[in-house]
Amino acid sequence: MNNTETQQQNISHNTLSMRESVLSRITDDGIAPKSRWLFRCSTYLVWIVWAVTIIVGSIAFAEAIYVAVHSGVEFFEMTHDSLALFVLDSLPYIWLVAFITMLIFAQYNMRHTPRGYRYPLWQIIGSSLVFTILGGVVLHAAGVSATIDRMVSHMPGYLSVEERQMYLWEHPHNGRLIGTFTAFVDDTDMVFFEDTRKRNWVVRIHELPRLDRETLLTGDRVRLLGEASMGAEQDSFYACAVMPWMPKEGYTISTLQNARANAKARIERFIEREIEVTSEPSMRCREIMRSVLLEARANES
Repeated sequence: MNNTETQQQNISHNTLSMRESVLSRITDDGIAPKSRWLFRCSTYLVWIVWAVTIIVGSIAFAEAIYVAVHSGVEFFEMTHDSLALFVLDSLPYIWLVAFITMLIFAQYNMRHTPRGYRYPLWQIIGSSLVFTILGGVVLHAAGVSATIDRMVSHMPGYLSVEERQMYLWEHPHNGRLIGTFTAFVDDTDMVFFEDTRKRNWVVRIHELPRLDRETLLTGDRVRLLGEASMGAEQDSFYACAVMPWMPKEGYTISTLQNARANAKARIERFIEREIEVTSEPSMRCREIMRSVLLEARANES
């Protein structure tokens, strides 16, 4: 037997041994072939899961935009001591966490598509991020985020944007009050005011400019800035400024900028008015307004 025949026999023997080993492994592990349609279904499922994560991520991003726009940035100098504190208090943490989580799931599912392994990680994350952000912007522009915010407000522990603003402005001890005008106090420069907790106040409007008075007397919900005095018989509030409540249609970037500019203009007009300061609340009122205006100017510089 020559060398060639010996080599052929060895190759044949090795091939047979490998075949037997493979068949034995298949038998022992109970491995069975999968049909093509099952493989395709699994591929489609991966893409469906990826699409769902993009949609959910887009919703989370849209809600993050909505919460940020309606966080009270137009009046934040009246509710917070600094911009940093306002940002920390207003960040939509729940929606940001949801957005990042969905982004991670999206890139994981993209990686597990039939050709996903071919793309570098930065391309997968980048494409998922672009789709998610674009989807969020479109949903927010379509008004979906406002609807979702109202829907999830019934969940325990979640505050809608309106509830957040009510929480910020329901602090009479800190000079902030929210509610509606109910009636005039006869022959005085005072009005009756009911806050959101059905608590009645006597509000002195002596120092309010004309525009602030008109805003208050519409009977719509408004925000008051001033100084509260709790009495045994009647609670009173010395009003320095009146700010309208959130618009029913919500804010856009332009209306938000206008609201902030109007608030600043109101404060400037209040300070520039020549009015006799006759009481401690009146002096305190001017101190509050000057402080707010200086903070607003510092933030814009």
